[in-house]
Amino acid sequence: MNMKNSVFVLLVYFALMSSFEINAQLISTRYAATSRLFKGSGNLLYRAYAYTNNTYVTSAADFDSYFKAAVASSQTVNVKSIGKFNSDTKNTINVLNWSNESDINGLSLGYTFADNFLYKIEGCFIPRFSGIYTFTIEGDDAVDLFIDNTNVVNHYGPHGAAALGTHTGTISLTAGQIYRFRARHEEVGGGAALRVFWRKPNETSGWFQDPDEIADLSSINESTRWSASSVFNDNTFNATLAYGQSSSAGYHFSPWLESPQGWSAKTNDSNQWLTYDLGSAQWVLGIVTQGREDNTNWVTSAKVEYSLTNTAGSWTTIFSSVNLNTDGTTKKTIEFPSRVNARYIKVSPIGYRTWMTMRFGVIY
Repeated sequence: MNMKNSVFVLLVYFALMSSFEINAQLISTRYAATSRLFKGSGNLLYRAYAYTNNTYVTSAADFDSYFKAAVASSQTVNVKSIGKFNSDTKNTINVLNWSNESDINGLSLGYTFADNFLYKIEGCFIPRFSGIYTFTIEGDDAVDLFIDNTNVVNHYGPHGAAALGTHTGTISLTAGQIYRFRARHEEVGGGAALRVFWRKPNETSGWFQDPDEIADLSSINESTRWSASSVFNDNTFNATLAYGQSSSAGYHFSPWLESPQGWSAKTNDSNQWLTYDLGSAQWVLGIVTQGREDNTNWVTSAKVEYSLTNTAGSWTTIFSSVNLNTDGTTKKTIEFPSRVNARYIKVSPIGYRTWMTMRFGVIY
């Protein structure tokens, strides 16, 4: 090889290495090195409760107690998955962007919104970039927004909806990591609105909704979604449970997240399992688990499997054993090593405290 060709090869080599280094830097900024480049489904889960209290929420603790009271007083509950909101503009009405009851009723969510209701939107947030995210939430009346267990931004008490960006909060997030997302809203009377938007670390103006950063946390209280190896006291599934009812009312088969109790196995042995049906094949990213709401029972470790058909021989193991909960109420997020195409997710308890009891949901 002559000198001219050698110089040319060296120049090409350095150019390729520089390009690789720049691209690697961009990828590491946008996605965490440990992430699987997950992209959310753009779906969220909503819960709407008719609730007449005539007392305004003034804190996060008020919201907690009001939602429990709404269930305990046997008010209307609707839990369904909703479709993508596919919007990064402030003009498209969706479950996180509506300015009156006519707007949200036009989305046909299966619940008629009028005065005196509580409204909760839940799912997961998967940031596309690492750094400081800024969230704004505006509403009529009380509203708050949690990322995992952090109250990022809120506006409690009676009020109308302010302009976007009036109430803001910031939180440092890591690209590709799965965070739980929860927005809550109370409407007592008069006008009603809820608007949730955010800015990525590289955005200094405007407010946006990026559906690629939103994932569904599916945990629906419908009997067709759930099956179990056994149930304590042979309880049947009961979707209309209230906090504080007797366990004999069917609480031992209430496996969805934030239910008044949870699923409890009939016996504590290695043959117990709880399965959730997504209804159709999805790209599943992980699960979220809880222990028993009203007692000191929970699953500490479990085997996790997935299937497309829920038939013998169709199950693939994701974790032969993974650590789960350490108390009855805290939600534990378990990210899968890679996303899997599945309709059914099975959790089989291994370790437990006092009794095999749990609640869980599926992230996709």
